[in-house]
Amino acid sequence: MRRNTIISFSLLLLLFVLQSTYTLAGITGKITGHVSDANTNEPLIGANIMIDGTRYGAATSSSGRYVLLNIPPGRYTLKIHMMGYQTKAITDVYVSSDYTTTINAKLQSEVLAGEQVTVTAERPLIQTDLTSTAVAIPESRISSLPAEEMEQFLKLQAGVTVDTKGEIHIRGGRSTEIAYMIDGIPVTDGFDRSQAIDVDNSSIQELQVISGTFNAEYGQAQSGVVNIITKKGTQRFSGELSVYSGDYLSSHSDLFYNIDNRDFLAEQNLIARISGPVPKLNSTFFIAARATNNDGWLYGRREFAMPILSDKTLGYTTGNSHAQPGDWSYVPMNDANRVSLHGNLSLNWFDNVPISWSFFYNKSKEQAYDQRYARLPEADSPSYLDSWNHIISINYVLSPSTFFAANYSRFNKHTERYLYENPLDRRWLFPAISTEQIYRRYMLEGLEYVTDQSNNEQYFINNLTDIFKLDFTSQFHPLHWLKTGVEFKHYKLDYEYFEVINKPDNKVENLFIPYVDDVSTPRHDDYSNTPIEAAFYVQDKIEFHEIVINAGVRYDYFDSRGYLPSVLDEKTGNRLSAPLKRASVKQRFSPRFGLAFPISDQGVIHFSYGHFTQIPDFRSLFWNSEYEIRLGALSTEVGNPDLEPEQTVSWELGVQQQIADDMAIYATVYFKDITNLLGQEIIRLKGGQAYARYINRDYGNVRGVMVALEKRPTRFLSVNVDYTYQQAMGNASDPFAVFTDNQGTPPRESEKQVLPLNWDQRHTINATATFSKPNRWGISFILQAGSGLPYTPTDPDQSLRIAFENSERKPATFNVDMMAHYDFHVWGMKPSVFMKVYNVFDMKNEIDVFTDTGRASFTHTLNYRLGDRRPDFYSAPRLLMVGAKVGF
Repeated sequence: MRRNTIISFSLLLLLFVLQSTYTLAGITGKITGHVSDANTNEPLIGANIMIDGTRYGAATSSSGRYVLLNIPPGRYTLKIHMMGYQTKAITDVYVSSDYTTTINAKLQSEVLAGEQVTVTAERPLIQTDLTSTAVAIPESRISSLPAEEMEQFLKLQAGVTVDTKGEIHIRGGRSTEIAYMIDGIPVTDGFDRSQAIDVDNSSIQELQVISGTFNAEYGQAQSGVVNIITKKGTQRFSGELSVYSGDYLSSHSDLFYNIDNRDFLAEQNLIARISGPVPKLNSTFFIAARATNNDGWLYGRREFAMPILSDKTLGYTTGNSHAQPGDWSYVPMNDANRVSLHGNLSLNWFDNVPISWSFFYNKSKEQAYDQRYARLPEADSPSYLDSWNHIISINYVLSPSTFFAANYSRFNKHTERYLYENPLDRRWLFPAISTEQIYRRYMLEGLEYVTDQSNNEQYFINNLTDIFKLDFTSQFHPLHWLKTGVEFKHYKLDYEYFEVINKPDNKVENLFIPYVDDVSTPRHDDYSNTPIEAAFYVQDKIEFHEIVINAGVRYDYFDSRGYLPSVLDEKTGNRLSAPLKRASVKQRFSPRFGLAFPISDQGVIHFSYGHFTQIPDFRSLFWNSEYEIRLGALSTEVGNPDLEPEQTVSWELGVQQQIADDMAIYATVYFKDITNLLGQEIIRLKGGQAYARYINRDYGNVRGVMVALEKRPTRFLSVNVDYTYQQAMGNASDPFAVFTDNQGTPPRESEKQVLPLNWDQRHTINATATFSKPNRWGISFILQAGSGLPYTPTDPDQSLRIAFENSERKPATFNVDMMAHYDFHVWGMKPSVFMKVYNVFDMKNEIDVFTDTGRASFTHTLNYRLGDRRPDFYSAPRLLMVGAKVGF
């Protein structure tokens, strides 16, 4: 660890010495325009353009043009002045990441010289330099809509679907095909390709979601890029404190246990942020924190309880090995406690070298609902997360049109899951994973529940990632906005998994003595890996007067630094015995192209095409790196560090058309061809043993059309509506499908044809509406509706498939959320009271179903009777929260 730290800081010091800088990919925009004489229309040479309250400025060229680069997203006041002319201040100039804001101005001379005229800029409804589908959600919209987490805004985007497990899919791709970034720096966890660092909504300045083809500066993604641009410090002190709480208010007590027990402190939230200058350091700071404590809406009943052992109890007794009678009270089974922290310090010590340091921290304990433990709720294990991220950014401005940038990031995500941290704790029961017993609660009902077993699986995952980025940005020609850069990542992945089992030499019947197998056995997986990744890109944005071209290419390099058996079917003892060989290095070039051109003075067409690649998740590369094969039937999976990158070829064609002063319509048609997806093969060994090995075998294709309508805020009302029709097809939804299919008796042949994927939602509608009077009151709504996801019908008696995979559809879903607030102005403070209601109409949306009936409410299988509760098959019931906040 000490050696790695020295290397990291040495490289960082080298970046300082070289005076390199870093332009964070996709976190800044550009302002450009033309300044002329209002009377003669002649260009004004040397007019000064400044962004009020910042260091950003430029002067017009001989043609009267100017350009301001590296502008963070937000709203600004632009001041234009020149000797002998009237000064013009243009307010409410909005800058968005990756895009150009055009502000032209005409200055008056004569008797008005020296005076200032203020005008308000309007954000154009048509983004003329948009060459692919991307949405930038500003802080004002984030704060005005009913959404607790950033993920809720992702679910609002056209082309985004959510599967039964709650995982997000962008334009039909797998949930692992999304790249997550904070301030342009990747924060995707290499182990499972989830978001490693969460950012609370109160810290977000702009949320950028790129669901179409994206530029060459973005890599390791096939479906989309989510870029969270965080808030920075301000030149004046400001802050806000928000407190709110609530509970689920539902009439569905026949479905949700304990739902009629009112506790308005069941869902607690505390959010605080402060920002301001640090005068002695010539810097600014921003700090935001959030703490939540939520009981959730899924409960179990404590009919049985875990053993309670006193300190005086010595050794093991039969009583220690069995659950005890419970008190029949209700216990939360999807509760969560979370803490998040974000801090930023921006140092302005040098005019041309701004330096920024950001810190993020997450800590949580969460319980995922498992129906098997509904009668013994404390026997299931929660998961624990502890993650942090440091980002140091340095900009070196060569001129108003050229700058370098350097960035160093280190993030660590540590995940654990266990019931008792000590694997030899005397309270363990027999493992439910391998020896689940049946409790028949009432003989006539035939319900299956765990009553005398615990979840004895434990795992510990730690992913430490160092990222170095160097970039160069220049408006070296009035038509060319050039970006180029390099990136290097170093991962250190540590993984351990085991199951607490009964001690092998224990001869006492019904007595469980906790024991952990040695790491040399198949029940104990322990490995460390240090893969490396590098990339180079060049991107040119060519902005003609009427046509915009985005053209670029990206080169990706990956070395898993892993080893695999040279022969796959040789085995001695527990392990594959063939000599190991080094996995090969993977390299890919990915061209990207986008074009936008006008069809009228209020309409623009765009076309884009690109190749996109990514390395499969590290779990699939390194799983069971010791290549230990369990005895008996197929029950072992092994990773493959020599997997090829997955690949997507994507294109889209879209149009933007303004139809009124405050309204525009957008339409896009898109197609994706996906190959080299992660799958599995079965390797047969002599003696009847077999194991599943990860390979690149799956494929898919996606096609869709999206139509959206935007009405900007006018007359107290703003509206956004979008509709998507999409087909997501492939040969396998789950990369583990081959393993699952071959565990049956007899084994089931895996699909060899293209069928609907699990997240193939054909029709989706998203709508938001806000009625408000700024700084006084407001009410907003979110409406979401979608057709049913597919499922595979089965026979009620034998659970055998009776039709093709995913040939039937679950019921459609519908949901409405609401938020209302009223603001006050007291003694310079800004207190506000608000209310949030999720699932306003308390809809019972069926997100999962029994496969013999296609409904969540009943089944004909032998293990269940009509009326059995499966609350986890439904979406969350109505949630009401009220609170207050005060700002200054």
